[in-house]
Amino acid sequence: MNCRLLMSRLSIFPLVLAAALSGCGENTTSLEPAPLAVSPADAVAYNGSPVTLYISGGTIPYTATSSNSAVINVPNSVGGTTMVFDASNVAEDTLVNLDVRDSKGEMATSTITVKPSVISNTLTVTPDPAAPGVGCDPAVCSGLTALVTVQLKNMATPLVNRNVRFDVVQGDYQFITNSSATTFADTITATTDQNGYAHVRLKANVNAPTQYAILKVTDEIGGSVLQTTFTIAQYTDGVGILSVVPETHTITAYYENTCSFGARVDYLIYGGTPPYTVQSTSTGVATVSPSTVLTNGGGFTATTQNAFCPGTAIIAIRDATGRVIEATLENKAGGETVPEPVTVDLFVTSTAVTVAAGSTRTVTIGGSATPYYVSSNDLSIATASVAGATLTITGVAAGSTTVTVTDSKGAAKTINVTVTP
Repeated sequence: MNCRLLMSRLSIFPLVLAAALSGCGENTTSLEPAPLAVSPADAVAYNGSPVTLYISGGTIPYTATSSNSAVINVPNSVGGTTMVFDASNVAEDTLVNLDVRDSKGEMATSTITVKPSVISNTLTVTPDPAAPGVGCDPAVCSGLTALVTVQLKNMATPLVNRNVRFDVVQGDYQFITNSSATTFADTITATTDQNGYAHVRLKANVNAPTQYAILKVTDEIGGSVLQTTFTIAQYTDGVGILSVVPETHTITAYYENTCSFGARVDYLIYGGTPPYTVQSTSTGVATVSPSTVLTNGGGFTATTQNAFCPGTAIIAIRDATGRVIEATLENKAGGETVPEPVTVDLFVTSTAVTVAAGSTRTVTIGGSATPYYVSSNDLSIATASVAGATLTITGVAAGSTTVTVTDSKGAAKTINVTVTP
């Protein structure tokens, strides 16, 4: 009999169909489900950072239980093959077992290490300086800066001297890495203060388009992570986008009534429309070079003079459209008293010299009152000359005489000279 016809007629009688097919040479396969598994089998969780577990194998539906529902609370019935949970915050590392069972009672376990989430929801990005009324407040204007602050604490206790890493995740901005805001990086590390706060500064790129930017902070010891989104707003009108770094700089000399001369300070110009013209409006305090800066991000150097002490140089910067901003260079006197000059009395290294006729001997002269002068009492016996701190005596004929050395203050030393044949 045709086996396909037999299958169609006996399909409503499974046992009869199985017996009939055995005579038709048909092969059947019974598929067993894969073993129940939960992935990952081990995971780390922080409060505020949801974790997803993936379930495979076994026989659906699944159920789940937590060994510590106060830390991780999961629904007993699992819909589908994924389970998402958010752990509660803990004061110390806590192990929690999540047991998943299938409809046949098979069980698979994922062990979760719940760590303290020390980064609270205090991550803020605040424009600094604020720019109200210029078209981008409360966003960060392109070309301007912002203060980034986050607090680390374990429950209610601030964490002091803890390293926090700040990372650019997305957006046209970088972190400022030096006090004069002239170097930048995509990653920077700061240390928390006595209240658990860490602070860094960022700068939005000049002419950056309006966008959402993402910033991430990481506790380098515990590993907890927090992200935030802030807005960068493009601003191309007025002086807000034209900036100079540093805006002001102060050079303080060491001694009182004395100002620096020839000290150099480098400035960088951002934003606006190049080229820029640069001019110091305070002659005698500082000069600037070059007077024209051709590129965005280019710079100029201000060099101090001391015709006025103290003095403040106002440096005017004008872009190609007429926007004007100012930088300052303050040249201040110091506070230390100028010490009295140290004086050393006139001395010679030898007060008696013997020299053969036709030969020379040298003697070193010392003392603060230079230059030195020299004379011989009898030039027919010996002559003398001085160069710097060296006295040269030349024997002429046998005999004895004296050579006198005098400094610029009139102090004198006598050297007895014996000339041998």
